Amino acid sequence: MGDGYFSDDTVKLCTDNFSKEEVSILINILNIKFGIKSTINRRFNLNGNVVWIIRIRKDSMDKLISLVSPYFIPEMLYKLGVKKINNMMLRALPKLHCMRENPGLSFGPLKSYFLLGKIQSEGQPAGNFINYFFDHNEYNVTNKWNITQNLGSSETIREVYNFKDNLFKFWFIGFLEGKGLFIITKSGDLEFKIVHSSKDAQILFFIKKKLGFGVVRIQDKIKNNHCYKIKDKNGLLKLISIINGNLFLNSNNEQFKLWLRAFNKKYKTSIIYSENISKPNTLNTWLCGYTDAIGRFILTINNKPEENISANLNYILIQKNDNYDQIKYLAEILKGKIHSEFGLCNVTVHTTKLSIIIKYFNLYPLKTKKSILYLNWKKSYLLIKNKKHLTNKELNLLIRYKRNLNRLERII
Repeated sequence: MGDGYFSDDTVKLCTDNFSKEEVSILINILNIKFGIKSTINRRFNLNGNVVWIIRIRKDSMDKLISLVSPYFIPEMLYKLGVKKINNMMLRALPKLHCMRENPGLSFGPLKSYFLLGKIQSEGQPAGNFINYFFDHNEYNVTNKWNITQNLGSSETIREVYNFKDNLFKFWFIGFLEGKGLFIITKSGDLEFKIVHSSKDAQILFFIKKKLGFGVVRIQDKIKNNHCYKIKDKNGLLKLISIINGNLFLNSNNEQFKLWLRAFNKKYKTSIIYSENISKPNTLNTWLCGYTDAIGRFILTINNKPEENISANLNYILIQKNDNYDQIKYLAEILKGKIHSEFGLCNVTVHTTKLSIIIKYFNLYPLKTKKSILYLNWKKSYLLIKNKKHLTNKELNLLIRYKRNLNRLERII
């Protein structure tokens, strides 16, 4: 795994299990999100394998200690004065903190031990080892459920399952509206599925853990996808209780209405479809989940010699024309512009109107690995806002951010 070394004025983390890209992402997160400065060196061990050595700078030690110390168990706190601690926790805890705030930041060997972020094989259940280190109630939401068994055909779903975590609930509904599938098979079986890249599959395990039902499996090894799936009646009932009356997009409401009708027919229930009487806004997490699913953060740079040097940032959401009215509403609340062509419509928020987007994601951070991409995009925004002219130094920084964005899009 790796070793951690403490001295009076620095911490050195050594590992031969990370790729260069993973180590770079970790350093960027520590720097951008927490202001922790570090340096990286490459060495070779006796077996000829590359070893990455990360040294935390002396002026960042206080920040590092304040970041990780709340998560050390007492025995580990006692060891802080020891010269060497051969324990994976020393290198995992900064990432674990990021993972709690943004589950998409889970990567590398940490996943093998903290199963919240582990990409597992088909049918393998998620574990609860993480609960050993944290307050049980923070991660286990099953004690918040109100479930009544053996309900008749006139059951009222609101009484079956009461999920009280609204921050996660509306994030999940937004994510579902971007990626969810309501499936009716030819044989009449019902299921719900979210398909997502295996490179970011930890978000599916996060969803499973928060909801407490469903399974995460490999969807397609060739396309490198995982899926979160619900097929059993009890799990589908709980899902219905969360989303019935809360879906925003027309296309999803129509699909859900047909799917619910098939559910009532199969299980001889009489669940009534509920219209959504409220809309997403910048005061709930729906937009965060929807952005995690389909949102894009774009940086374009024009540095042609014959033209003025300029840079532009865009935040973009794309949907089918079936959802034109909802996209138009999003454009209004986000101060964006709406475009429609080729059967698709999109809302684009340009550079001068992005302050509302920045404030929103400061309040509700993204949960997938898209959060890493967003941090680079945000740095670009902070550099160019209110700037009429860019210096060569600023342009070079933007070019570097642009390369980071392109690289991260390929990784994520």
